[in-house]
Amino acid sequence: MNLSFRLCTQGDIPLANRVLVQAYNFTDNREALLHDYWLLQPDGWWLAFVDDTPVGFGGAVDYVLFSSIGMICVLPAFQGRGIGEALTRQILSWCKERGCPTMLLEANQKAVSLYKRLGFVEEELTLFCSVKDFPQENTLPESIALFREEDLPEVVRFDAQYFGADREKIFALYVTKNPERAFVLRDPTGMITGYLVAQPHSLGPWVASTPEDAKKLLLAAFTLSFPRGISNTFPASNQAARELLQRYGFQESTPRHHMRLGVPVQAMQRSLIYGQGSMAIG
Repeated sequence: MNLSFRLCTQGDIPLANRVLVQAYNFTDNREALLHDYWLLQPDGWWLAFVDDTPVGFGGAVDYVLFSSIGMICVLPAFQGRGIGEALTRQILSWCKERGCPTMLLEANQKAVSLYKRLGFVEEELTLFCSVKDFPQENTLPESIALFREEDLPEVVRFDAQYFGADREKIFALYVTKNPERAFVLRDPTGMITGYLVAQPHSLGPWVASTPEDAKKLLLAAFTLSFPRGISNTFPASNQAARELLQRYGFQESTPRHHMRLGVPVQAMQRSLIYGQGSMAIG
């Protein structure tokens, strides 16, 4: 087997999409999502080839203090040949060459043993939930405003206290692409106490200082349209998020295992993260 890797270019996105859709048995096209992730980290996504056939895909977004690894997949016909492990090693090498001290990922149960072999340790579970019927709201809750470009520096500083790193490139992308689908919450003094980005089919990134602030941001999201329903990914350590989402009819499905290679991320407060950007980008 002649296995090789190359960086995924913008022109390779249709190839990566075909691998991703077949590997995960998705029912919809993911090219738009892949394009967004490529914009976030153009040098961080890799294709695996057997001879000239693209058979695997995956990559990482580097936040300097740590990298978030995701979307690692191999075509069903080529699974069980060590391609996924070799691809993961390629991505880890890229992270280490950049001087990244920590790599994080979300693993399904089948992949946990693979990542443990590579030195990852389990930290906690990451929960996934969804709802199709939710209460449609007509007006934004008090103190909620649309996330504007001028809010970006303050939101980045606020978010870094919880996420553990600077996510300016994430916010800049989402606010530019969907300016009417992101919200900020301020206290009476004008300080930001939470924000939520509502992607077309999912919530997150979403961080709030208190459960009540998180509820207000969720109600703000309910003013929007979600044609296929809403999904959300969040750390199991945030029990307040679990209770809030259950209250509004979100149903949980199989959790993932949040795993780490390298030193712990000291500044990260996962118990106050109500929604991740995705399983892939944290």
